[in-house]
Amino acid sequence: MNRSRRPSWGLCFYYGFLLLTTALSHGLPYPVFGAVLTGPAATAALVVDCLLLIHIILGVARAQRLTWYLILGYNSINLASLLVTLLVLSPVELGVLLGGSEPDPAFYRSVVLAALAMLAATAYVARARGRFSNSNPFLI
Repeated sequence: MNRSRRPSWGLCFYYGFLLLTTALSHGLPYPVFGAVLTGPAATAALVVDCLLLIHIILGVARAQRLTWYLILGYNSINLASLLVTLLVLSPVELGVLLGGSEPDPAFYRSVVLAALAMLAATAYVARARGRFSNSNPFLI
């Protein structure tokens, strides 16, 4: 495999950052498609999310074709969940998730920025399909 044709290391850092921020939210409610998971359900969802992110990071580093599909699915589900959550939950309910008060405009700006970053990563991955040339489904 030609090393210059590997996917961007920037993707590894981006998904590593997502892994870090996701892992640091342990113990907090986990919003998904407008529902707010708490307790063991939130912990289970968090563990699955972190495992998917670990697989994505390793798969990008190894240029796996399976990871290309996984990234597109993961990003699509996350963006859809974010949109549904913002549409379904009222500002008061979002405030409870954030630990108190209603979200201010800075919260919404940061959400838009995060969504744009994920859209940019998705667009890059969609265009870089040829760089995911390792057809081995195992992370070895």
